[in-house]
Amino acid sequence: MKNRKGLDSVCKYSSVLMLLLLFAAPQFLFAQSYYPSWGSYIDMGTTLHKNEFIEQIVVDNTVSPEEIYIVGRSGSVTGSLEVCDSSIKSGNDDVIIAKFNHCGEIMWKKVFATQYISNGNVVVGKEMGFTIALDNYNGHKYIFIGGEIRNTDPSAKATVTCIEEESCNASVYQSPVGDNWDGFIAKYDTAGNLLRWVKLGGNKFNQGAPDNILAITVDPFTSELFVTGRAKSNNMGSNALTKFDSTFNSTANTGDCFIAKFDNCLSNLEFFSFYGGFLDDRGHDIVLDTSKGYSIPIISGTTESFNIQIDPPNLPDDYNSNSMHCNGAGVCIDAFLMKWDPVLTQGPQWFLYFGGNNTDRGRRLALDQKGNIFWTGWTQSSNMYKTGNAFDKTYGGGGDNDAYVAKVTLDGDIPWCTFYGGNAIDVSNGILWYQDPATLLKYVIVTGLTTSTNLSCTTCVQAPFLSDLNGPGNDGPNMDAFIAKLTDLPIGQKQKLDFFTLYGGTRMEDFDETESHGPFLDFGPNKEIYISLSTKSPDIGSVTKLTNVIGAYQAADKTTSDGFVGLIGLTNIQTCMPLRPEDEVAVSTLDFFSYPQPFHNELTLMIRAASAGTGRIEVVDFYGRTILVKEVQLEEGENQLPLDAGALTPGIYFAKAVFNNQMMITKMIRQ
Repeated sequence: MKNRKGLDSVCKYSSVLMLLLLFAAPQFLFAQSYYPSWGSYIDMGTTLHKNEFIEQIVVDNTVSPEEIYIVGRSGSVTGSLEVCDSSIKSGNDDVIIAKFNHCGEIMWKKVFATQYISNGNVVVGKEMGFTIALDNYNGHKYIFIGGEIRNTDPSAKATVTCIEEESCNASVYQSPVGDNWDGFIAKYDTAGNLLRWVKLGGNKFNQGAPDNILAITVDPFTSELFVTGRAKSNNMGSNALTKFDSTFNSTANTGDCFIAKFDNCLSNLEFFSFYGGFLDDRGHDIVLDTSKGYSIPIISGTTESFNIQIDPPNLPDDYNSNSMHCNGAGVCIDAFLMKWDPVLTQGPQWFLYFGGNNTDRGRRLALDQKGNIFWTGWTQSSNMYKTGNAFDKTYGGGGDNDAYVAKVTLDGDIPWCTFYGGNAIDVSNGILWYQDPATLLKYVIVTGLTTSTNLSCTTCVQAPFLSDLNGPGNDGPNMDAFIAKLTDLPIGQKQKLDFFTLYGGTRMEDFDETESHGPFLDFGPNKEIYISLSTKSPDIGSVTKLTNVIGAYQAADKTTSDGFVGLIGLTNIQTCMPLRPEDEVAVSTLDFFSYPQPFHNELTLMIRAASAGTGRIEVVDFYGRTILVKEVQLEEGENQLPLDAGALTPGIYFAKAVFNNQMMITKMIRQ
């Protein structure tokens, strides 16, 4: 039933406000300064508070305002959980997935956990979520997460359909019979409902072999999923529809890197291939270049194997050898970068070793619109390859890690490559690329963790939010997140650092060195920066000078971590309308939008509600000033609420609908 109820006409603003709205908005969109905005703690515990590690963050910019999703793991969940309509006992670690609004408030948070029965006893799984991706498919939006399950049922192929989808009629993929440690992929809708999940794993000659998925991405042309990670099972992917290399290459207790492709319904393993040598190889990230009109997989990772290189066609003449690099003690660990053929069964087009006289590790990737690859990782090699135009040509780690950042073309040229670090440990994990729409200048932004006390920026116009490790006058323990913005300049021009800041509190911003890989970054709609990390600090808000902190540090003591999500904005003007305690919601069943967009004098707010009742509409301007607060009577189903907006001056406005302890926000543009 449709419900048409007029809202009161809103008050008229002065010509001064009109000018502010008209002239402030472009500055908001194209500003070069950054401002520490809100931060939000996440802890899954009620009576138990252990570690929360947040692995990745992804922002959905196809809705307005944007919505933010994170994946990671928690040791704080206790008791029984409802997972896929089954009662599951929580384990030592469980996957967490959560949705935030653009103000940092948690819209919902979910737990993915597994168990099975063995000889009448419940065996509780240990699940870790490492990666997340968003997709639009057949008019619907989905969230995919990947990771690993330990203590999983070795006798089951263990794939589950939880909710039937109209677009997915086929049953889910059946992995080869495995062992008790497999990779997994789970599919959710944006309301937090688990739709289906599958294992990807196997066993190694009928013995235990850990497998995991470390990165996932979605093909924008086909909505197919590409994943990479490490396989220790020789029969992983044996039932794929197509293959390149089905031979497991590693020996002893080592693994192979792999690449796999699934359809969007997780019904078919459409392609699978191992790629590696006799020692340990693992893929840490996979992205798809689409600049040629088709998808080209690019994989980053770490290798200990010799003689698997394939020379890029345009590798620089002064490159320090496309072969494995070792240190003086005979330890050989290199980062690698690999370009796969778009015809997947043709295998890789090139494979690049990257390293020097010590250990090097490949981590995350970003792409520009021309297919250039931006790559970051860690290095302990003082003679790592760097270019003459690099921002920093000197290794400063003193035996510990420096970050590296490199630009690599699709044919293997390296226009620039630089160290980034100080006098101690610097490890990077997240990377973004963008071009400023106002100046057309190009930038690369990286984030990671540091214990260096001498990081600074002499070329930056803007001062850092936080320049002293762990805050002024604090002696440690010394580890903070960092964010650094480097210029992406043409060959021959000297690269420079454009922005730098530390980000954290008086304790450690950290990660689990063996099983967690944060912090991470993603862009908002105007290239504002969203960051996710794990922290032992209860005071990030005051130390990093955030304007608002949602929630509080809940960990049991200073040795345990909580998750943290933050916004680094392009304006110090706050446009958020925080939820009141009674507005907090576990799962949204409210649909709210406005039309037409943009609008002139008349606007309709559309609310679809699951039940009838009294709701509240709030409208604020670009600066967060309240224009209208109105109670409305909603009926079950579709409610159309006309708004007389003729008195509004041109600009950006936000409307919030609150109903049944649920909230949604929509952006409105008055022309």
